[in-house]
Amino acid sequence: MIKMKNGTLYKFDYEYDSENQKGTMVADTENSPVVRDVTLKLTEEDGTPIGKKEIQAVDGFTMKSEYYDGKNYYTYVDDNGEQLSAIRIESSSEFTLKKSSTVTLDGKPFAGEVLPSDSMYMWKKNDHVYAIFYPGDPIPSGNNIVLERVPSVQKNGEWYVKLQSEKDVMQIQDMMQIDNTINVLLDADFDYNKVHNYLPGLLGWTKYYGVFDGNNHTISNVRRSDTGYEVITPQNFGTIKNVHVKNISDKCYGGKHTRQGIVCGDNYGIVENCSVESAVIETVAQKGKFYLW
Repeated sequence: MIKMKNGTLYKFDYEYDSENQKGTMVADTENSPVVRDVTLKLTEEDGTPIGKKEIQAVDGFTMKSEYYDGKNYYTYVDDNGEQLSAIRIESSSEFTLKKSSTVTLDGKPFAGEVLPSDSMYMWKKNDHVYAIFYPGDPIPSGNNIVLERVPSVQKNGEWYVKLQSEKDVMQIQDMMQIDNTINVLLDADFDYNKVHNYLPGLLGWTKYYGVFDGNNHTISNVRRSDTGYEVITPQNFGTIKNVHVKNISDKCYGGKHTRQGIVCGDNYGIVENCSVESAVIETVAQKGKFYLW
């Protein structure tokens, strides 16, 4: 709907000319739209009145279940406080809208403007990580943002995600899909004999640009039947340090790779204060040479 300077309302429909690849808005000048007056009663989550807002809507218009006033989100509710999925305007009406929590932090509503200073957080929905946040980061805008605390610690002024278990590995690999610069701190010895799921390296498939600090712990009992998935990362562009690797065996066949590493495959960064004990890499190369990191 568009209101002209003279006060006339027109309904416009979008038409697309596929031949000329051009879209236009065409006014319906024959049928004058019927406009309804609508009153929106805004309340807090507990029902405390905030105020009213007067709007106009075309007859037959369906309003979504949520309303955004530029600062807060609201949901339409019935007389019992139950959320309505949609509202069709068929007469001048009055509706109640309850303020909805835009952000939950560890399952609880959060009204602050910045994240607490004691942990890293991630925004995860339907098992997909949308964003990673650091202490003091501003709260993202939007509705129904669910933030989860990430086990993390600050060391030498930098924040690290803590890695203790297989569950942590899975979470870190999800986080690496959107940010391969996160720092990781190995917070306990990691034994692959206790792993139940297939793990393509502790940091997954991506190139790594952060700092992996083994914290003088041991990664042990890695068994690989094929090439390509090193203990920590296939390609290191960051720093791997302070880790001991023990009892590792791997195989590399077919001449598909020129490098097969233990700590990492290709190293373009820094590997320091790392040690390897009882490691075997079986290779059959057609061309080139194999290099061991």
